[in-house]
Amino acid sequence: MSKWSVTLLFIGLALFLVCDGSPLSHESSDPDEMYTAGMPGFAKRLFKECKKNTGSIFAFAAVMEAYANSTMCLSQFDGQSFMMAVDQLTDATRTAFFSKYCAEARTLFSCFDAVQASSRPCLNERDFNLLKGVTNSIPKALDLVCKNDGEIIYKLKSEKNQVCFMQKVDQLKMCVSTFETSWNYDWNAAELTKDQCSVITSYRQCMKEQLDACNLSDALRIFDIVKDAFLLQTPCVNSKVDLIDMNSANEV
Repeated sequence: MSKWSVTLLFIGLALFLVCDGSPLSHESSDPDEMYTAGMPGFAKRLFKECKKNTGSIFAFAAVMEAYANSTMCLSQFDGQSFMMAVDQLTDATRTAFFSKYCAEARTLFSCFDAVQASSRPCLNERDFNLLKGVTNSIPKALDLVCKNDGEIIYKLKSEKNQVCFMQKVDQLKMCVSTFETSWNYDWNAAELTKDQCSVITSYRQCMKEQLDACNLSDALRIFDIVKDAFLLQTPCVNSKVDLIDMNSANEV
């Protein structure tokens, strides 16, 4: 894997941690193992919410069907050609690259429409607003990625910046490890304390300290759009935990 690809991978991981760390209301009872065996914790919690709020398992089945269909929809994107184009990206191809792939990426957002719609009967208003807020932030994050022919992302292509980045990989991995150790995916998003909220912002600060040294911390603005969309739907917004980049997000 090229250094450029490794750099993009870390940005994707930063986004994933926030999206995957958006817990629904958590109940203490165990889910029905017959239907959820082998599923990740988020799916098990969603099963419980669907069954509790609709009285049947069919709503959960509808969500799973929509998710399967979204995966098929996403498969239309040619990831192999994309990665080849990424590795060959130059000043000469930059405008064409971002015009082509940003347009393609925007068409993929509709792949998730059915997932969000089918989730609605399963979730109370608070949890659905959290899901909707995070989901709706992703197009804004893409707009920032694509802005000025990928100005923020293309900065990562610099050989000097990539060499510096590769020297920081171990420290960045430590930031990820610390987050995963500190964050409990069973926490209820509606009841997050200031200390729990700070786990996310501390993770962000840890990443920033490493990326600042390589003049790459602008890339965290992409992460901030999704992070802040999550925090706005939690008690974190009422604490002194900063919403770092909301103004920048709104300017995209």
